[in-house]
Amino acid sequence: MMIKNIYPLSFSYTSGQRSNCSQIALLIILLFMPIFSFAQTETGSFEFEGIRRDYIVFLPQNYDGVAKMPVVFNLHGYTLNAQQQMNYSQMNTIADTAGFIVVYPNAVNTAWNSGISEHPSTPPTPNVNDVGFINALIDTLYKHYSINMDMIYSCGFSNGGFMSFKLACQLSDRIAAVASVAGLISYTTADSCNAKHKMPVLLIHGTADEIVPYNGAVGWYSVEQTLSHWINFNLCTESDTTSLLDFDPSDGCTVEKINYTDSSDNTSVVCYKVTNGGHTWPSGDKQFLIINWADIGNTNEDINASEEIRNFFKTYKPMTIKLSCSK
Repeated sequence: MMIKNIYPLSFSYTSGQRSNCSQIALLIILLFMPIFSFAQTETGSFEFEGIRRDYIVFLPQNYDGVAKMPVVFNLHGYTLNAQQQMNYSQMNTIADTAGFIVVYPNAVNTAWNSGISEHPSTPPTPNVNDVGFINALIDTLYKHYSINMDMIYSCGFSNGGFMSFKLACQLSDRIAAVASVAGLISYTTADSCNAKHKMPVLLIHGTADEIVPYNGAVGWYSVEQTLSHWINFNLCTESDTTSLLDFDPSDGCTVEKINYTDSSDNTSVVCYKVTNGGHTWPSGDKQFLIINWADIGNTNEDINASEEIRNFFKTYKPMTIKLSCSK
């Protein structure tokens, strides 16, 4: 956010007084003082369908209120909150360098209505319209910040990943691409999916995830089924697999990058398969992942999930996504 000069630049003089040299010098210094910018976080809230909803916005250091910036929604997991997700994912560091806005919304009672309530071990999802809330939040951001409406993306951890897939299916007129870390697509979301454009998808998942198993569970797809859903939807016909360098052998896991592409328009479905990885955000700050009811397993340090997500998103700017209202 820009810091503007807030010092008074006018002086009063009585008849016959000479100008004070120090005042003139101060005026000259202020006129030529550089304008500084700095990154900052802001909080906001509004009432949606009778419920007070709140969120955190991170503005990178080069945000000036004029240039239209991309927006990434970063959705927390079940039992977590927006502040924890911001601290855990460390995405602000990436955003500050790359120049995009990150928005961390809070779910009602720490759970997104993402279609996973069929699972017997999952507490009932609040009966709230989270798709509508994110839609209204986009309108709110548009009114208060300079954002690029063609470059709005959603990512999330665990339950937030499930929710990102639901947004891909039900809010595709505004969401350009999605990414999920340790989250899959539910049966109900997949069965009713009505995305209106090809949807680039990035999936990061550990094979030893005990909370959202790699091979799926009651109520949601496996990693392979989730990939197949989006591969078929996007008409991807080519694939390649790359074993990534094991930069940190002490983390107990390795990564393969599997890329599926439609050669006609380069729409991609990408999977980072974290062999022996747990229910974690690669390179996340583990002190902020507080899950006392299950073992989270290994955290991969060979890749930075936030950085990989940003690198994936920046490729996609669908020209079909337009805003129908104005400020």
